Amino acid sequence: MNYTFLPNSEKGSLIREYRIRALIIFIFFVSVSIVVGIASLFPAYIYSSIEERIHLRQVADLQKTSDDTTVTAIQKQLSASSVLLNTVSSNINSDIYSKAVSSIVALRGNIVLTSFALEHPSANTVTAVISGIAGTRNDLLAFKARLQNLPGKISVDLPLSTLAQDSKISFSIQINEVLQ
Repeated sequence: MNYTFLPNSEKGSLIREYRIRALIIFIFFVSVSIVVGIASLFPAYIYSSIEERIHLRQVADLQKTSDDTTVTAIQKQLSASSVLLNTVSSNINSDIYSKAVSSIVALRGNIVLTSFALEHPSANTVTAVISGIAGTRNDLLAFKARLQNLPGKISVDLPLSTLAQDSKISFSIQINEVLQ
């Protein structure tokens, strides 16, 4: 029930024209929404590019200051290492450690040495702390006497509390030697 007075050929071209117009309107709305979307994102783009420049300047400034602090920290470490090397090189020129160890070990007799610490606290002093186990009190006293008879200015400190036992005596002796 078609009540149009248009012929069928004109009717088909008219429907086609309406469809084209509807497609054009749809494309127009899509393009307008794209333009509005781009326009709404433009201020955010401007803001983010400004923020990026600000942060890049801050990073550049931070790198400059951190480079300066890194250089000063490295210089401090180098000066500390230099002092340490000077101390070590002043101690290397003599074989005092090997002489001290060999002379004490040679004098041990019936004593079992459990620990041995050797320090060089100053340029003319050597301190040795020897711990061990003595079979008897007489063995410990003989070891102390042998240590005191070593050549040089030597002081031997043996706490009296270690002499309270008769056998299997755990002891710790401190030996101080003043070097010439």
